[in-house]
Amino acid sequence: MSRSWQRRMGILMVIVLLLTAVLVPAAAASPVEGRSERGSAAAAAGAGAPQCAVYHHVQRGENLTQISRKYGVTIWDIMRWNNIKNMNLIYAGTTLVIWRSCPRPQPTPPPPPPASYWYATYYNTRDLTGGRVFERREAQINHNWGWSSPAAPVFPDNFSARWTRVSNAVGGTYRITVRTDDGARVYVDGVLVLDSWQVQAVRTYEVDVVLVPGWHTWTVEYFEAEGVAEISFNVRKL
Repeated sequence: MSRSWQRRMGILMVIVLLLTAVLVPAAAASPVEGRSERGSAAAAAGAGAPQCAVYHHVQRGENLTQISRKYGVTIWDIMRWNNIKNMNLIYAGTTLVIWRSCPRPQPTPPPPPPASYWYATYYNTRDLTGGRVFERREAQINHNWGWSSPAAPVFPDNFSARWTRVSNAVGGTYRITVRTDDGARVYVDGVLVLDSWQVQAVRTYEVDVVLVPGWHTWTVEYFEAEGVAEISFNVRKL
């Protein structure tokens, strides 16, 4: 074999080696490029919806695979959003931005249904303590027990009661009338509007309150000391 031929073969081998060095890494990189495109396509699928940023603080031991699964995105999107070159090089304490579809606003829940009754609870103490001994639904608060007990488990003296109800108001001024022996209190939406919490003979009280349109919670409290027991409650729009 002549030296000229050997020189040509040597040059050819060098060219083959150079081509191998260039083409093989490019072929190995092609799956990564394909995954990146799929990640971008997945992000583009939700492009019509408003996007909101979520910030994730990387904890010790976390990796991009865990983080991507937590937020339902791809590793490649996280790398692109945060300019990460090496998926294996993330550090604890780093803050990553994650883009996701904004949550839809929740509809306002409907108002509670109107109660056609008062929920009444009775206690064998004067101050609504010691645990309820009797409860029931009552159509109205209009009681004149005299010397008797409201119900078998309740004492005829030294007892108390609470009535609660939710109702809808059209708005305006309302007059509350309470007739009581002994003490009584009235709350509207948790605000005390009538207070006569004392031992007394039968007496009538009136108070006016202004209500905005909507649902309101009414609470009437009562206690009986000794003797005759009586309580009535009424409210009307002026």
